[in-house]
Amino acid sequence: MVTSISSGELGGGATKARAAEGSATGASVSNDSAPIHFMGRRSTAAALVAGAVLNAASSFVNTAFLQGEATVANYIEAFSERGGLGMLGVLVNIVGIPLLLAGLVGLLQLASPKAPIVGRIAVAATTVGMVAFLCMNGALLALYSFGSGGAAGAASAAEQLMVASPGMLALLVPFLLGNAVGMVCTAIALLKSRVTALWVPVALLLFFVLDFLVPAMAFFDTHLLFVAFAVGAGASVLRRRPQAFPQHRP
Repeated sequence: MVTSISSGELGGGATKARAAEGSATGASVSNDSAPIHFMGRRSTAAALVAGAVLNAASSFVNTAFLQGEATVANYIEAFSERGGLGMLGVLVNIVGIPLLLAGLVGLLQLASPKAPIVGRIAVAATTVGMVAFLCMNGALLALYSFGSGGAAGAASAAEQLMVASPGMLALLVPFLLGNAVGMVCTAIALLKSRVTALWVPVALLLFFVLDFLVPAMAFFDTHLLFVAFAVGAGASVLRRRPQAFPQHRP
């Protein structure tokens, strides 16, 4: 028996096949375009730049507050003469840290399609490091407030700042490890995905290295490198298509 198939049926079948293929491809692109659903382009760029600028400003203020090496004598003098300035620096950091975390997580959703594993490691590590950093600054704010209350408080706060207490160590370790792993993995994710110019992750890695080697100075701070990274990354985010930042749908 010979089965007759009309050209219309053939055309309809091909159309359905193409539609199904296109639907599957579209779903794949949609699922892979931004596995980390978090923020939009403008909010990501704004949070990233604002957080970096506030973090750098806090570093400059803290340098002006201490005006020298971290010693008990210098802290006592700083608390006695510039206690309010020290608290201002800590408060600026407390405002900037959540913005910085939000901006970095938003940035990493761009890199995650081409670097999914390292991107998620970067998000997790950065979150741990930034939360620990925020808690450290909360503890510092309380300590600075106590140290600015008089000579006895200044001496006690200065001694506590120079001694690694178990509580501070419990925050310092995840802060250092989380941010170290987070910055390195963020740079790797950006290099692999090429969603930013090459100099952007290079600036981040350079900041990571120099931040441990170069002391803060009155007119130069390595956090300016981090600001440059944030501005470059923010500009790259704004140049991306809106589809790169889809809204999360339950």
